[in-house]
Amino acid sequence: MLIALGGGLALLLSATAPAATAASRSTSAYPIVHFSLHGSGSGHIYLLRGASDVALRAANSNGHDCGPAFRPRTGGRFLVFESNRKTDPYAPSNFEIYLLDLRTGTLKQLTKWPGVDAFPTWSPDGRRIAFSREDPVIGGRGPLSIWVMNADGSSPRKITDGTVQSPHLNPAWSPDGKEIAFTSLADGIQVVDPNGRHLRTLAAGGEFPAWSPDGRWIVFDKARGQTNPYKTDLYVMHADGSHQRLIDHPDGYDVQANWSPDGRHIAYVHGTDYWTGQVLFVMTPTGTGYDVIGSGPGPSQIWQLTLNRQKKVVAREQLSHGPDDLFPHYSPVRNPY
Repeated sequence: MLIALGGGLALLLSATAPAATAASRSTSAYPIVHFSLHGSGSGHIYLLRGASDVALRAANSNGHDCGPAFRPRTGGRFLVFESNRKTDPYAPSNFEIYLLDLRTGTLKQLTKWPGVDAFPTWSPDGRRIAFSREDPVIGGRGPLSIWVMNADGSSPRKITDGTVQSPHLNPAWSPDGKEIAFTSLADGIQVVDPNGRHLRTLAAGGEFPAWSPDGRWIVFDKARGQTNPYKTDLYVMHADGSHQRLIDHPDGYDVQANWSPDGRHIAYVHGTDYWTGQVLFVMTPTGTGYDVIGSGPGPSQIWQLTLNRQKKVVAREQLSHGPDDLFPHYSPVRNPY
C-alpha cells in the first residue's frame, strides 16, 4: 500500500506477517480501535475485540477515517479521529479532526482549517486534545507543528514550531498531563509542556512515542541505522530519555506502538517488507503537500506484545489480518460504550 500526502510525503507498506504460535498468545482484555484500508480506496475505523474485527459504521465515509483515540474518563463512549471524508481520497485533500459518540452515532467536526489537522491525542483528563496542524502557504503546503485545543475544538493554540524539513507529528500526552512527547523528523523524540515551554530532546531519531500508563516508560519505533533505514524496531526508554533499549527485533518493521491501560501489553503495526516512514507524513526531497494518491501491494497487521515487569517481551501475537491495518489504540475500558 502506498499512501502519499501531497507532492512530497509518502508511505509504502508491504507485509506478510508470520503467524503467531498458540503458545505465544496472551490477549489483552481491552478492545482496540484501528484504521483499515480497503481495495475501494477508502479507509474505515474498526473495533478489534478478540476474534471479532468489525467496522464502526457511524464513522465510515468515502475518505480515510484514521488515527482513532478513545476519550479518557467517558467509559469508551467517545472517539476522536482525523478524516478527509469530504474529499476524494485520491485527490488533493484536507484532513480535519472529528469527534464520534459511539453510543448515539453523533458525529461532530472539531476543526475547520485550510491546512491538514491530524494525529489527535487526548489529555489524561479528557478536556484537551493535542494534534498536528499544518500552516498553509500560498501555492503549496506548509510546516506542521503541535497544537492544543479544548475537547470541543475551541481555543486552538500552537505550542511548537515545526518546519517543512522537520514537521512535528504524533503528539502523546504524559499520564500526569504535564508533558507532550512528539516526533520531530529532524531531531527525534522531543517533549514540551502543554504551554509550549521546556522543549527538550529525549531520543535522537525515532517516531510515534507513547507513554506507559504509570508514566515511567516511553515506547517508540526507530530505524536500524544507516545501513538499513527502512527496517524499524520497537524500543523503550525511561521517561527522561535514559536507558534506551530494543524490545522487539523481527524481520521487517514494527511501528505505531501503544500501551494497554494495565501496562501489560503493547499493540503495534507489523510488516515484513519495509517501512518508509510516517503514515500520512513522510518527507521526501521535493515534498510540500499532503494528498492521498494511490495504493500498492501488501498487507500490514495489528500485533501485540506481552511484557513482564521489567518491560521485556514474554509473548507476541497477531491480532488482525489486514488487508492494511494501522493506528492501533486500546479502549480505556473492557466494554466500551
